[in-house]
Amino acid sequence: MSIIPFSSEAYITDGLSPSEFIEKVSQIYLNYRSYSDRSKIGQFFTNLNLAKDIANRVEISSKSKEISIIDLGSGTGMLSGCALEFIINNYEFDVINLDLVEIDNNVLPLLEIVVDFLSLWCASRNVYLNSKIITLDIIGSSPVENLFYPLQIESYDLVISNPPYFKIGGKSRVSSYYKNIINGQANAYTLFMYLGINLMKQGGSAIFITPQSYFNGDSFKKLREHLISNTKIVSLLVSQSRYTQFLEEKVMQKICITSLVKSNEDRKVLFNSINSLAVDLEIDQNNLIKDDIIYTPLIDSENHILNKVMSYGKRLKDFGLGVSTGSIVPHETPQLLSEDADQIPLIWLKHVKDGEIKWPIEGFKRKQYIISSSPNKKIMKKDMYILLRRCAFSETRKHLYCSVFEGFEKYETFSLENHVNYIYFLDKNINLEHKKVILNAVYDYLISDEASVFFKSRCNNTQINVTDIRSLPFPDLKI
Repeated sequence: MSIIPFSSEAYITDGLSPSEFIEKVSQIYLNYRSYSDRSKIGQFFTNLNLAKDIANRVEISSKSKEISIIDLGSGTGMLSGCALEFIINNYEFDVINLDLVEIDNNVLPLLEIVVDFLSLWCASRNVYLNSKIITLDIIGSSPVENLFYPLQIESYDLVISNPPYFKIGGKSRVSSYYKNIINGQANAYTLFMYLGINLMKQGGSAIFITPQSYFNGDSFKKLREHLISNTKIVSLLVSQSRYTQFLEEKVMQKICITSLVKSNEDRKVLFNSINSLAVDLEIDQNNLIKDDIIYTPLIDSENHILNKVMSYGKRLKDFGLGVSTGSIVPHETPQLLSEDADQIPLIWLKHVKDGEIKWPIEGFKRKQYIISSSPNKKIMKKDMYILLRRCAFSETRKHLYCSVFEGFEKYETFSLENHVNYIYFLDKNINLEHKKVILNAVYDYLISDEASVFFKSRCNNTQINVTDIRSLPFPDLKI
């Protein structure tokens, strides 16, 4: 970036606050670099209003006159600026050490200008800001004897981070480095949260802006265990829509703002929706976290239903049923896909409707068959099943998309794409009529308000995996 159209000295005389100044800087960067370029590296900036809401939740427990802050993935420094603004207006510190971790060469020149501005602004309020920019590649670095070098563990009073969001393959080099925290395919933000938790002092705080996906699922199990064993959740702000407004673009993510404290002291968790005008809901840690799963708090009427569901003593296996996921991953085995109607039917997520399997779909853009020479493990025999969409909810939809399925009249076999879960009988020798009775009763419960509230709280209306379905408590069904 060759031309910066202003200087920090000029703007501080105009009486701009750090947040106002950084917003101007951010707009320059956004005008310079396209959304498509930034999305490739998972870079989404925090907007001013959201950053201020986050800063208002900052807690500093240190009694010293000097504190240390680190911003992991700082971008143009919006979170740091808002945090400094809040801290200086609400606390009395003489020295603030601020480390900003950023590796994007396109944003670094602007971040340097922001740091200059913050130093001048703090000095005008008799606070010395000792700041430095650290170009540490958290994702790409190889482990060394000190994993966090040059950062020191347990050395920060406050950790703040809006990390990049992109998937890390289960067989990637990064996954092999961090087996202690990545379980299969995870997301880059996982490592930032893990690093941030380790950088917190005892009694220190952390605030992360991340997707809500870490609340459940096997891929994030190790991260949840690390978080739960080392910190207490202070507050959770969640978005109710997948379309999350960060700055000038909408990001297809349901995000959350997680505030943590490194302490063994039990305290209530404050819960609310992002941009909500409602008063924070206070929740016990034990009601929020159950069996290493973070359950999304619900409105009072739904909490009553959830408590009832959690009292049920049966699970799917008690009815002689198992659950699994479709075995066809199209991008991994494109050679198995076919358009030949004489081959084996392939059921995709879109084929699973309310109480029916609509297959084939005319004009469907995906191939709706697999070749008959596909491996046996990819092929399923005609029997009684319940098919469920993994991406089960939309923003306005309340219940699961699922259907009892007996196979196709014309075909003896079929196959399922990886975004379709299926419930099956563990014992294949049960007679057909008894199978129908059991599956119809299970289906009725799966589309009930009770099951919907359970999945809404556990999965927060995102993907429902087989572990979630196995964990669903069932009442005594009339079968």
